[in-house]
Amino acid sequence: AYEIPLVLRDANIDNAGNLVYNPTSSGFEGKIPLVNGTRDPKLSVDKAIYRFRILNGANARVFRIALGNGAPWVLIGNDGGLLPSSSQVSVIEFSPGERLDVLVDFRTATGSIMLRDLNTGWNLLE
Repeated sequence: AYEIPLVLRDANIDNAGNLVYNPTSSGFEGKIPLVNGTRDPKLSVDKAIYRFRILNGANARVFRIALGNGAPWVLIGNDGGLLPSSSQVSVIEFSPGERLDVLVDFRTATGSIMLRDLNTGWNLLE
C-alpha cells in the first residue's frame, strides 16, 4: 500500500484532447506534464513512509524534481538497482528512461505537498 510507481512524461494535446506527438531531430518535448498518464494528479497519503519508484518516461526531457516544501527524500536506488547505502537529497535530476527509487516520510507532514519539476516550474503531483 505504501509503494507507488510514478511515470513522469511530457505531452502535447490537441483540441479534441488527443495526445499529439511532434518529434524533432533533437527529440520531443511536450507542453504539459503527465504523471501515470494523468494531468494534475493528486495522491492522498497516510502518515507513513512511502516508497516511490519513479521512471522518466519522457522522450527528451530531463526532469529535476523536488518536493515543494523543501523536505528531503531518501534515494535508495536507481537504474542499477538498490544502492549500497541510501542518501538524503532534496533535488534529483534524471534523464529520459532513467529510474529512481526514493523514500518520502509523510509521518509529520501537514497540508499538501507538491512534487515539482524545477527545470520547467511544473507542478507534477499533489
